[in-house]
Amino acid sequence: MAGHQQVRGPWPTPARDRAGERVVEMALTFPLWGHRKIAWLCRHDGLNVSDATCLRVLRDAGLVLPIDYVTECRQLAKARREAFVTIPTRRNRVWQTDFFELETSGGGTWRSGDVIDYVTKLVLAGPVTATQTHRDAIAAVEDARCQAHDLLGHSLLDDVTDVDTGQITPVIVVSDNGPCYKAAAFARYIPLGPSSPTSARAARPRRPTE
Repeated sequence: MAGHQQVRGPWPTPARDRAGERVVEMALTFPLWGHRKIAWLCRHDGLNVSDATCLRVLRDAGLVLPIDYVTECRQLAKARREAFVTIPTRRNRVWQTDFFELETSGGGTWRSGDVIDYVTKLVLAGPVTATQTHRDAIAAVEDARCQAHDLLGHSLLDDVTDVDTGQITPVIVVSDNGPCYKAAAFARYIPLGPSSPTSARAARPRRPTE
């Protein structure tokens, strides 16, 4: 009909349909290997599949790293190096945070979001939750701020402000590359300006295993 654009596709994908199940199975067996090695293994087993088809299958299955993953890791590594150009020797300069799992005897799993001061090695917070979201990560940092206030007897902002110059030295929060720390909501919580005592964040890139 005039005025209406004809919708094309979806196109048939016989090569992907034929090789998809075996390619995904091979990728899950060898999760650290790229699509070229997975394709070679499949061909070694007698399945005629090209590298390009293997890549498309893995991308459709969500088993391929994002295109900008390496660039992101380099940026995060640069941020970490900048954070430790001068090794901190004073409290409330660098906080390290991460989640680890706690398994109960009944088979349940809980997550503890620890926040540790780099210099004093003091655990400022360790809330235990059933989830591991940006809300839990934010709550852990907030708990650490409250604990620092109680221990110091004054606010964290006062502790990181130079009494002579009034200059604020933000606390650098170092995390891994987990989804809760990469979330946009967590990035909004920790502003990239000098107005907050926890204003900078450097992340340690980890090689994913999934």
